[in-house]
Amino acid sequence: MSDITKYTISIYTENNVGLLNRVSAIFLKRHIDILSFSTSQSEIPDVFRFIVVVKMTESGVKKIEKRFGDATYHAYNGRIRAAKALLTSAEAKTNSHASIIETFDSHFPLFKEERSRSFIEGIEEFKNKPSDEEFAISFLKETEETIQWIKNSRNATIK
Repeated sequence: MSDITKYTISIYTENNVGLLNRVSAIFLKRHIDILSFSTSQSEIPDVFRFIVVVKMTESGVKKIEKRFGDATYHAYNGRIRAAKALLTSAEAKTNSHASIIETFDSHFPLFKEERSRSFIEGIEEFKNKPSDEEFAISFLKETEETIQWIKNSRNATIK
């Protein structure tokens, strides 16, 4: 029998009507013991964070992770929104996703210097790579780091 362990699952997504019910239903339909469930606004405007603490087996967590496979799409949107916020604070024109992606690196060349690859390279990887579990995990981690870099840059600009 597999060991039951406590896991903390973080989910970042845009806020949509009924989203809380849909997220909780994923756990409840599978009779997963939820120890804690909280949601809050993240550091990015219009992006919410769900923190779910569950007690389950590792294989069960892997099944839940697959269910949230579309998280890479939400991470992509989170990157774009964070980049837009920083570009807006720099008074750059941000009329579309394409303009945000195309102008970010020219406005913030330090991003590539400090992160070893440009903003557009990260976005291109999302567009061109098949979204398997390994890619989703690395993309989400890189998105967290990208958003943190943007947040730090914005805070430095404000000071």
